[in-house]
Amino acid sequence: MLKVSDIMTREVFTLHPDMTLEEASGLFAEKHVSGAPVVSNAQVVGVLSQSDILEFVTRSPSTEPLGVDVRGSEEETAQRPLPTWREAEDTPPNFFAQPWTELGEESGAAQLLETEALETASGYEVPVLAAHTVDELMSRKLHAVQPTTDVDKAADEMRRTGIHRVLVMEGKELLGILSSLDVAKAVADHRVATRVYVFGRRAEHRGEEP
Repeated sequence: MLKVSDIMTREVFTLHPDMTLEEASGLFAEKHVSGAPVVSNAQVVGVLSQSDILEFVTRSPSTEPLGVDVRGSEEETAQRPLPTWREAEDTPPNFFAQPWTELGEESGAAQLLETEALETASGYEVPVLAAHTVDELMSRKLHAVQPTTDVDKAADEMRRTGIHRVLVMEGKELLGILSSLDVAKAVADHRVATRVYVFGRRAEHRGEEP
């Protein structure tokens, strides 16, 4: 019988609870995976999937206020140092905003551009994924199997609970992950035995010969 340890993914990257959702989503794209366990102090504390993030985005605004008005008064704004920039570096967002103050009060358009630029450059609003952490969204309910579990039993558990991956653990140690893709590959390679019952079980139930 094929065991979970025979087909599980052993090279597993993990997330940390303090990561932003933006960082986690970037890692999912980089690693070409749709979910990962969350580990803190060498212990698995949760699981986060790309579908969790997508669902969160669909019911959230695109940006969120930081909660603190970092713009300050006009006097504080005037005292802020001019942002520096060296050639070949990415230009700071507010690099071209500050010089507008030198045009004087005569230019209302200049003041409007300066105000808008400072609000954007200061981060008065931030993307929603950058404002929330993995810890806020991860599932704390862990679905785990042992490496010696039969693949068909693990696959049935995934089907029953409606999940696409289970952790493979021995005690508290994370050994790998078994995903629905791992199972599908095993089936395609004819590594998983398939039992087909046509009339046999029904005949036995009636007390007849199959």
